[in-house]
Amino acid sequence: MKKLTWLVALILLAWLPALNAQADTGADRVTRANYELAGRFTANNLRSMVNDITVRPVWLDGGSRFWYALREDTAYRFFLVDAGEKTRTEIAVDLDLVGPNLVEFTIADRTYRFDTATQQITRIYPDRPPVEAWETPSPDGNKFAFARHHNLAIRAAGTGGVERQVTWDGEPFYSFAEARSFFYAGEEIEAGDSLRMAEVLWAPDSKKLVAIRTDVRGFRDNSVINSLGAAGPEAISFRQRFPGDELEKTEIWMYDWARDSLFQIAADKWSPTIYQHVVWSADSEKFYMVRKPPDQLRAELLEIDASTGEARVILLEDIGALALTRPVVPLPGGDGFLWWSRRDGYGHYYACDSSGEIRRPVTSGDFSVTVALGIDSENRLLFFTAVGRERRRNPYYEHLYSVGLDGGRLRLLTYDDAQHEVYVSPSHEHFVDNYSRVDEGPRAALRDADGDLVMELEAADLSYLEGAGWQKPDIVKVKAADSETDIWGVMYKPYDFDPGKKYPIISFVYPGPQDELVPLTFLGALNNNTHLAQYGFVVVHAGNRGGSYKRSVEYSEYYRGNLRDYPVADNRAVVEELASRYEWIDIERVGIWGGSSGAYAALTGMLTYPGFYKVCVARAGPHDPTIYHAWWSDQFQGMSGIAGEDGTVRWLTDAAAGNLDLAGNLEGRLLLVHGEADQNVHPAHSARMARALMASNKRFDYFVVPGSGHAWGQNWTYVQRMIWTYFVRHLMGDTRWDVDIFEIYED
Repeated sequence: MKKLTWLVALILLAWLPALNAQADTGADRVTRANYELAGRFTANNLRSMVNDITVRPVWLDGGSRFWYALREDTAYRFFLVDAGEKTRTEIAVDLDLVGPNLVEFTIADRTYRFDTATQQITRIYPDRPPVEAWETPSPDGNKFAFARHHNLAIRAAGTGGVERQVTWDGEPFYSFAEARSFFYAGEEIEAGDSLRMAEVLWAPDSKKLVAIRTDVRGFRDNSVINSLGAAGPEAISFRQRFPGDELEKTEIWMYDWARDSLFQIAADKWSPTIYQHVVWSADSEKFYMVRKPPDQLRAELLEIDASTGEARVILLEDIGALALTRPVVPLPGGDGFLWWSRRDGYGHYYACDSSGEIRRPVTSGDFSVTVALGIDSENRLLFFTAVGRERRRNPYYEHLYSVGLDGGRLRLLTYDDAQHEVYVSPSHEHFVDNYSRVDEGPRAALRDADGDLVMELEAADLSYLEGAGWQKPDIVKVKAADSETDIWGVMYKPYDFDPGKKYPIISFVYPGPQDELVPLTFLGALNNNTHLAQYGFVVVHAGNRGGSYKRSVEYSEYYRGNLRDYPVADNRAVVEELASRYEWIDIERVGIWGGSSGAYAALTGMLTYPGFYKVCVARAGPHDPTIYHAWWSDQFQGMSGIAGEDGTVRWLTDAAAGNLDLAGNLEGRLLLVHGEADQNVHPAHSARMARALMASNKRFDYFVVPGSGHAWGQNWTYVQRMIWTYFVRHLMGDTRWDVDIFEIYED
């Protein structure tokens, strides 16, 4: 017996090194979620630890003075700034509650109405009724345009002011009213109800206006069910255009108040024609407008005679890519205008004469102008923001510049290596500069027209956040799958990060094409991915080729014709490069998640690279583009024009490929999540995906959120926790069920 005992002991001693090695390796891998840390650092908790100090100035006296308001918890503080005196004074303001979220107050002998929900400020004139939320005032403040029961209506200012209903043939889905959303929810409008107009632009002389009416009567009826309706389950109806259906029609109308004259601008060229960017001339005698065919691969700039409605083409944009355009910027003295174009591969302004002939580029180079903020007529300077000009900086950071209208004297006015949100004064002598980045706290400063500091205004207090244990995220730059293109992103780590451990990595994807949504600002990075990291994950949110129009045409057009597959190779390349760079990333445990088009891309990635992504969560993804809103495929996948015998062209949407075709590739764990009342991405998308997976005999999880739409509303907190714990269980390997996560979160 003793010999047997010694024999067992010897065997155990021989095994000890191997057992210890396995134990050490296991200890390196994070396999237990830190629920306590995640509970302390929800996105809501993080944001509550630092105030938003963004200064949005309300300029007085042409720009030498301004006031602004800051919110602290539920209260507001008001400050008056004098640029000439370099003073900033806190002022006491009596807030008069005049409606839900609406307060009125007086500063510098001027009365304002402030909507605390939208942060919109409107000046109130004592001798006039206040402008209602649905009204668009004329420049002189004496007339107000709005939509009444889908018709164009205008009222004059003052008690007893004349009100005119200009049209009488409006009806649901053929309306001057602003669409409730791009999917055209169509609840009936009671007689007399007023709505904001879809688009209306008054002439500078306040005598004429241009208004847009949309016709979607040819769209299909669709509906979703809200099981939680107050009176029982209710159907929510709306209209939608599927790929291949009749397109939306747009009408341009002009109204002259003095002559009580209304006529439609006859400028259709394609069937139908898309109209954008109406801009009046300074003398109110003409206006400019852009028209495009349904595929939006060309654009024509029209000049319209305001007295006759006659339209003529003065400029053509055709670069073999999506014809992105901006409103023209009239030059001082009626000396032509500025036209924004990507014709040299980047977005720039060109000076044109009144006939549309391009005289010269005003900006040029391997960077893109984003917004024109005004022209200093006296000094003949254009103020604008642009991205990508400052080398060795994040190419998505917007900076403020000025340039001579002759194309010379280009100057950088915001020097800090950060994302800038600027407000230029009407006199162009000063501007407010709000700036931050994901790893540097927000600041606000007042600067002069040369970019020199006049005075510091605000700096966020990060002491509470830092004291709680907050850690900076990492700004990362890696290569795309082509090994050449720079991809930028943000990487979040848990605040108890230990470089000696191995962490699962989760990629959050939102591929664009309109925007990658990678955070650039400090407050933008205090988000749900930061929270997810606290369980014990490395989380990365990076861009991809084809994901943003802020870069070159070559970069932005990478998606065209391949809307399903274009982002996934870059997403995998980002994860692989980061794992090769950092030993603490576990390449054997990779997850991916996203919402909306991000869910579409996340599932595409998992099904394209089975075995690489071990866990996927797809929230409200348009997995079957044949039943999604056709405008998405129109712009980003492409369209085909079929000419008829009479010369008219019928436009057909080239529907993108769907994830249903890839269902048989599924490996690993998949969670589909969808709100049952989602009118944006219909819940049928996830249902069809589920059917395809079932037909392929694949195992997956599927969760329908009762009563919820695309944004989840009050159910988002629960759904979020479920998503995070799905990764904890299936990617990290922590299968505990004895943790009551609902006691931990207090958000």
